[in-house]
Amino acid sequence: MKLEPHEKLKIWRQRRKFTQEGLAAKTACSQMEISRLERGKIPNPELRNRIEKVLNVTIWSDENEKEGDFKCQREDQSETS
Repeated sequence: MKLEPHEKLKIWRQRRKFTQEGLAAKTACSQMEISRLERGKIPNPELRNRIEKVLNVTIWSDENEKEGDFKCQREDQSETS
């Protein structure tokens, strides 16, 4: 299953034990902006880079990257399989 970037963001934020407020504080944006991103808004390149650096993961891949470079299963699905 291929996850959309906004789904990856929420999963990785939770895996790294950040609240929306905590991630917002670490990336110099608002909690509302994190919420919008988790609902599908595309971030500007600077914010994208800050979020990926804080979470230490690539979330928004370039269109030129191969599909499948990012493999992430929801933890609840991988534990029940």
